[in-house]
Amino acid sequence: MQWYFLNEGRTVGPVSQERLEQLVQTGQVNAATLVWRQGMSDWQPWGYAQNAGTVGELPADMEACCQCGRMYSQGDLLIFGERPVCANCKPFFFERLREGVLVLSTVVGDVYAGFWIRGVAFAMDLVLVGVLNLLLSFVFPMPMPLPLVVWLVYTVVLTAAFSATPGKLVLDLRVVTADGRPVGLGLAIARAFSTLLSFLTLGLGFLLAAFDNQKRSLHDGMCDTRVVKNALLPQKAL
Repeated sequence: MQWYFLNEGRTVGPVSQERLEQLVQTGQVNAATLVWRQGMSDWQPWGYAQNAGTVGELPADMEACCQCGRMYSQGDLLIFGERPVCANCKPFFFERLREGVLVLSTVVGDVYAGFWIRGVAFAMDLVLVGVLNLLLSFVFPMPMPLPLVVWLVYTVVLTAAFSATPGKLVLDLRVVTADGRPVGLGLAIARAFSTLLSFLTLGLGFLLAAFDNQKRSLHDGMCDTRVVKNALLPQKAL
């Protein structure tokens, strides 16, 4: 019997049943590691695949925790992106997120928004802020600092309220903390002012997102935030 398993988003295999069990003993494969073999309709946690004894679909009302592999009612799981996490594993899950060991994707794929998609979102926001400034200019004269104030208020209020500006919302992006939580008002303010430093570095602060493994720009690094795709915010609080 030949198995495949996922290691940091990469498919490893085929490996024999015996070899896979050796990897389990050494800790390289655990109950939460997603595995697949011929005949299985989809990847499943090793903890479920070995306990089930037979290949089949997960029960409709039950789902496996992505960390420990134990089966729980779907109502008892916290969902991050598409990853179900049980209450016992939640602290460990968040710690792995903070350390950058874990990303919020289900099987394969980078959930962090990269330089180019963030650039498009930023361009959309600049257009909207430009329109706001133009409308305000008809009401009263626009002193030089006012366009900057409009941009700061626009960014802070919308990020605090929706974890995203309109440009990010259109592209289904969100700004989150290192553990996947929405940013609050204080962090939104700090991040907006930190963004000014990315401008003052002649844009190099933004360019860092193209090279960082979690796509962090300078202001993300300063505020310990991430920009993620597909609205990966908690759907249920434990």
